[in-house]
Amino acid sequence: MKTVSIFLLALAAIAVVATGATARGWPGQLSADFMADVNTGAAPLTVQFTDTSEGSPSGWEWDFGDGSYSTLQDPVYTYNRPGTYTVTLNVTDGTQTATKSGRIVVTPPMVTTPRPTPVRVVQPILVPIKDPRHERPPHHDQPPAKKQPVYKYRPVNKDPVKKPIKSPEKAP
Repeated sequence: MKTVSIFLLALAAIAVVATGATARGWPGQLSADFMADVNTGAAPLTVQFTDTSEGSPSGWEWDFGDGSYSTLQDPVYTYNRPGTYTVTLNVTDGTQTATKSGRIVVTPPMVTTPRPTPVRVVQPILVPIKDPRHERPPHHDQPPAKKQPVYKYRPVNKDPVKKPIKSPEKAP
């Protein structure tokens, strides 16, 4: 029986060499791998991680490089602060573990400075409004002008010939 087991192992080894199979593709060999939908972007940056590990892993542990972790197979994670983060995936099949790391670069958020909108200055049109009490515009603070008195002068003497002035008579 022991001879048969050795023979089968040798036959399997020959088949691997003949087909060019690698240890990565070998059934039972665990290898960790993943993809990210984006590797760089402005904060906040949301990344969809996809596990592409081989060897039938049954457990996943993601370290997102900023102190956060996940045990989901394909997590979505949001980086809120700028920086360069090393993401590490550890996979296990219960007997073996494998690790893969990658980088995510988060840049500062785009800040747009609002531009002031132009303001159109409109000069008011001043229209005088008549005050019904005075029939004058209200900006006249003075009461209506009084009529000036008319002075008539009497001529002192209309006759061009001068009359002698009587002198008072003398008493005898």
